[in-house]
Amino acid sequence: MEENNSKRNLLFFVLLLFPFIKPPYFNQFYIIKNLYNVLEIIVLFIIILMFFKKKEYSKIYIYFVIFLAISFAITLFKGESIIYCAQLYIPTFAISTLVEFNIRTHPRKILTALLLILVPYAIINFLTILIFPNGLYFNLTRNNIKYLCWFLGYKNPQIRILLPMIVLLFIYSSLSNKKTSKVTIITFIITWLTILKLESATALVGMALFTIAMIIKNIKIFKAIIKKINFVFLLLMSIVIIILIVEFNVQNYFAFFIENVLHRDLDFTDRVFIWKSTFDYILKSPIIGYGIRNDEIVYNFINATHPHNYLLYNLYNVGIVGTFVLLKIWNLCYKSLKKNINRKEATYLYICLISFIIMGFTESLTDCNLLFPLLIIGYNLDYIKKGADKI
Repeated sequence: MEENNSKRNLLFFVLLLFPFIKPPYFNQFYIIKNLYNVLEIIVLFIIILMFFKKKEYSKIYIYFVIFLAISFAITLFKGESIIYCAQLYIPTFAISTLVEFNIRTHPRKILTALLLILVPYAIINFLTILIFPNGLYFNLTRNNIKYLCWFLGYKNPQIRILLPMIVLLFIYSSLSNKKTSKVTIITFIITWLTILKLESATALVGMALFTIAMIIKNIKIFKAIIKKINFVFLLLMSIVIIILIVEFNVQNYFAFFIENVLHRDLDFTDRVFIWKSTFDYILKSPIIGYGIRNDEIVYNFINATHPHNYLLYNLYNVGIVGTFVLLKIWNLCYKSLKKNINRKEATYLYICLISFIIMGFTESLTDCNLLFPLLIIGYNLDYIKKGADKI
């Protein structure tokens, strides 16, 4: 009886998460796309009821909700589309809320539910890359440039699904007091093969950093070093480096490394111009930014659909006010991971989040609905016990 209840609970979690983890390929089909939209509305209503029924929230989740509220308020104040803002943030709100409400009491169930969706998607995506090397479909930019896409969409954003999936697999194994499972190893290999086939420089850097760190994670000096790497410091340093590049052209001093090792040009594929344009507009509205704008509007201002830097992206959207709250969220997670650094789960998350920050230097990390849930899991490690719940 208890086993049947456990399976029903797991199925319930999967059904709640399912509408909010939608493969981009499904957007090509009108009926499927609208079916997902209907499911989103129904499940969102259930999650909102759960939200108001809940009597206690973690500190990081409260700041997360404040960040979303600020984003909506600024978007409304600036006269931008609330519907577009909702479409952007509803999936991350739903997934984060379900993680928040269950990670302390049912950690393995909520992780399993996520993985039951993510792992099959990763496998299907890899198969589409093998079968359709020239793209399963393509999207056109406003300049009529074709972007080849597969089951999980365009090549660069795929790491934002695949890397969290890998980390969740490692965390699940650790919480279950098991060695790294065959599924984890196979999925890890598939992820690497996917990235190599896609030839995404950003994804390659992120996955390489994660892999190297995982290999040397048990070395004492490594733990001592990463313990001192503050997430907020890294994020702020990315802005400092961009200022040095935009205003003082410091990249010229590292020309050999950038051109011959990273295989990038000195303007980082037009990113220098985009960063400068973004800075110019941020300075015109530094406190509250411009709200959440759709890609077409943003392109008209900075000649790109997003600023190609995680912190710049948030400064442009929600200004200093919203970005301060965002940094507070990162700092709360950092403090918890630092405190629990001797736990495997903390090390896995630490490595993953640092990889995201590094990738966020040249990417805005849009469509990254699993980032906030990872931060929430990291903050709650104190309350997550190994073998806490049975599957």
